[in-house]
Amino acid sequence: MPLTPTRLLHSTLTDLYSTTTSEYALPPFDLFQLEFGYHQVLCNAEVPVSKLLSDGTEIHHLPLDLRLEIERGNDALIPRRMLTGGSVWYAPDTSRDFRPEREKPVVCLEAVVHSSHRHSTSLGTDVWRQYGFKEHMLADCSLKIPKIWERRTLAFLPHPGTQRFSPTEIGMVSQHASAARSKRKPLSTTAKCHSKTTILPTLLHLFNFSALTFNAHRIHYDSAYAELEGYRAPIIHGLLTSLLMANYIRLPENGQTAHQLSDTNKAQLPSRQPLTVSPEVVRAIEYRNFAPLYCNEPMTLCASWRYGRVLAGNIHYGKHLVWIEGSDGRLAARANVYTSIGPEFPLEARLRKDLTNEEAFRSID
Repeated sequence: MPLTPTRLLHSTLTDLYSTTTSEYALPPFDLFQLEFGYHQVLCNAEVPVSKLLSDGTEIHHLPLDLRLEIERGNDALIPRRMLTGGSVWYAPDTSRDFRPEREKPVVCLEAVVHSSHRHSTSLGTDVWRQYGFKEHMLADCSLKIPKIWERRTLAFLPHPGTQRFSPTEIGMVSQHASAARSKRKPLSTTAKCHSKTTILPTLLHLFNFSALTFNAHRIHYDSAYAELEGYRAPIIHGLLTSLLMANYIRLPENGQTAHQLSDTNKAQLPSRQPLTVSPEVVRAIEYRNFAPLYCNEPMTLCASWRYGRVLAGNIHYGKHLVWIEGSDGRLAARANVYTSIGPEFPLEARLRKDLTNEEAFRSID
């Protein structure tokens, strides 16, 4: 079997899930199907190393005013960059049709929507991506039939010890706001946990994921640089945590949800009884990252199973809450994972509306 990037990503995730005594494992790799989230290793921007900023990131994702300041030669303004959240939506036939093994040219279109707010603790951008086949490209640089929609919300903060991004007053950070952040109560969730497992990401896992996603951000593999940005060790990629949450539902140890349940056992839905008709297929995820997760420190994946549209004993979709707790037990990331069961998916129209942004691509020159 060829060592495709998707297969190598599958191997990395499988190894991560099995880093503890629980020995969780994903189903075997399927060459003829693109699993949810595996597009992350396809169509990444080929930015030459000489064009990257000193922290290993791309300049074109920065807010416009800050980017102009840095292009004028003020490298001291290069901010800390964090992925604070995002979403991914797969069209119904994406897993079957959108895979590199078909040798059909695929493209990724990207639009960066900037936001700049005065007196804010951070600046931000939304990076929107469309993935699809090259043959569906339109003259306005959009895709007629996108197979995947993705949003990555980035936040940019000054390095520790600074209060401003630039002398032009963009993104001014007040001492009062910084003090308020330090006094915030630790985040937690009140949801009932129906399944959990602890995993231990290592620096080698992070290195592999950085290589597969063509991500040179130094906070993920350079211990000295991570400390410079205020972290005690290299931190886990935000995209990696979203993949771990989205694919947690696919672990056979979680019991694969029943498609048919009688009216008498609706109350037992969270128990995730053995599969009887068809498996759950992950169709979308909305996630947020609240706190850094560190390599070589255990993190706990938790899930609360939730189902909708139970008619005549049939479950038609799931909206599962999955979250990650850091080594200190505090909430570090949280996601809603949407799954379809069988051909019907009542949430299709709402998710397409909420998780896509046609306007972002109409503004591309």
